[in-house]
Amino acid sequence: MNKSDHIRVLIAEDDYLVSEMIKGLLEEIGYVVVGEASNGLEVVEMTQAHQPDVVLMDVEMPDMDGIEATRLIYEHCPTPVVVLTAYETPERVEQASDAGVGAYLIKPPNAREMERAIAVAVARFGDMMKLRHYAGQLEQRVQERTAQLQAQYAQLEAILRSTSDGVVVTDGQGEIILANPVVQAWFSQTLSPQDEAQLRQAIGNLARQLSGEAADGERASTALELTGLDLELKAAPIRQARGEPILEESGGGILQQGLGEPATVVDIHDVTHFKALNRMKTRFITNISHELRTPITTIKLYIALIRQTPQEKWGEYIDALAKEANHQARLIEGILQISRIDAGRLEMKPIPTSLNELTETVVSQHQAIAEEQGVVIECLLAKPEVPIALVDPERMRQVLKNLLGNAILYTPEGGKVTVSIGEAEAEGRTWATVAVADTGMGIPKNELPHVFERFFRGQRPREMQVSGTGLGLAIAKDIVALHGGEITLESEEGVGTTFTVWLPISSVD
Repeated sequence: MNKSDHIRVLIAEDDYLVSEMIKGLLEEIGYVVVGEASNGLEVVEMTQAHQPDVVLMDVEMPDMDGIEATRLIYEHCPTPVVVLTAYETPERVEQASDAGVGAYLIKPPNAREMERAIAVAVARFGDMMKLRHYAGQLEQRVQERTAQLQAQYAQLEAILRSTSDGVVVTDGQGEIILANPVVQAWFSQTLSPQDEAQLRQAIGNLARQLSGEAADGERASTALELTGLDLELKAAPIRQARGEPILEESGGGILQQGLGEPATVVDIHDVTHFKALNRMKTRFITNISHELRTPITTIKLYIALIRQTPQEKWGEYIDALAKEANHQARLIEGILQISRIDAGRLEMKPIPTSLNELTETVVSQHQAIAEEQGVVIECLLAKPEVPIALVDPERMRQVLKNLLGNAILYTPEGGKVTVSIGEAEAEGRTWATVAVADTGMGIPKNELPHVFERFFRGQRPREMQVSGTGLGLAIAKDIVALHGGEITLESEEGVGTTFTVWLPISSVD
C-alpha cells in the first residue's frame, strides 16, 4: 500500500488553475482531495467541516492571508499545514512557524516535493501536538500551584489580620516589608511620631541583630515602654531555602518580595494590661500593708500602755482598742468582699424593689449619726409613681449606706445632705435613680478620676485623720455594675458632691 493512500488533503488556493494543477498531482500520487477553498475564511470553515489530514495553504489569499488562517486552524481545529508560497523569506518563515505551519512548498511544486513536504508537516504536527499537550499540562500545574500559593497567602493574610498581636516582617537591614493591621493602627493612629520612631528603631535593632548567619533556634527580644502603651517584642529569623520568596504587603494583599534574602519576623505583644495589673498589685500590697500595719501598731501601743498604767485608766484604752479592732475588721471584710467580686462569687438575689422604701430605711438608720454631726438629712421620695428596680435589697442598702455615710462624714456642722429618688432618661432608656448630694468640702479636680479606685483616699481626709479603708466606693461601684447600672459623680471643691446611682427599672409590675 502506498504511504499516501487515504491521506485526505484540503487545498487552499485562490488561483483556480493552480488549485486544479495541485489537485491533479495529489490524486496522481494517491492522496484524497476533500475540497478546494479560494480564500482564508473559507479554508477555516472547510477545515472544521471536513477535518482533513493536512491542508495545502497558499500564503496570499483574499479576506484573510494564509498565515492568519493557519493560526485560526491551529487554535480551533488543529491540522497539519503546508504553506504554498512564491518566495520564502526569514521573516515569513518565522511568522509561519509561530502560526503552526509544518512545512513549505515553493510554487510551482512537483509531486516529489509535495509528498516530502506533507510527510514533514504531518511528522512535525505530531511533535507540535505533544508539545502543546505538555504545555497544557504544565500550564494546568502552574495554575494549580498558583491557586495553592494564593490560598496559602490568603490564609496567612487572614491570620495576620485577625491576630491581636502586632506582627511585622523585616529585611536584613531592619526595614519593614510587612505590617499587619494592629501595627498599622499603632503607626497611623495610636502612637505619637516620637513613639513611632522608637518602635521602628526597636524593630530594626532586633532584625539587624539576627540578620547574620544566626543558628537555628536563635531568638531576640526586648521590652518597650511608650506613652500609654507597654510592648514586648520577640524576633526570630525566617528560615527559607535559597530562591524561596519572602512576603511583603502591597495594596492590601501579600505578595512575593525577594529570593533568599535574610528576613526576620517580629511579634509585638501589648502587655499594657499586664503591666497595669502588676502596678495595681504592687499598689494593693503597699496600701494593704500600710492599712494593716497602722491599726496593729496602735493596738500594740495601747496594750503597752495598759500594762504600764493603773487599772482604773484601762477603760479609755480599751475603747481605743475596740475602735482599732473594728476598723481592722471592716478593712478585712472589705478586702474579702472585693475578692469575692473579682472571683465572681458575690451572691446576688435581685428582686423587684421599691426604691422609696429601701432609701427611707437607710436614711432613718443614719438620722442619729447626722444629728450628732450637726448635719440635716432631707429625703425626697418619688411621687406619685415609685421607681421599682430589680436589685438585691441587701447589697443596695450597702451601697446607699456607704454613700450616705460618706456624705455625713465629709459635711461640716450646719450642712445638709439630700437624698432624692426619681427617674431619668439616658442612652435611650429610662433609669431609676438615687442621688446623694451634700454641701461638704467637695473633691479636688485632680482626685476625681481616682475616687472609685481601691484604697484611694483624698489628701483632705488623710489630713483630717478621718477613719476609712478606701474600699467603700470601689465596692459600691462594683455592686452597682453587677446590677447592670453605674454610679456617676459631680463635685465642686468648697461647694459639695453628688453621687447618683443609676439602676435598670424592673419590667415586673
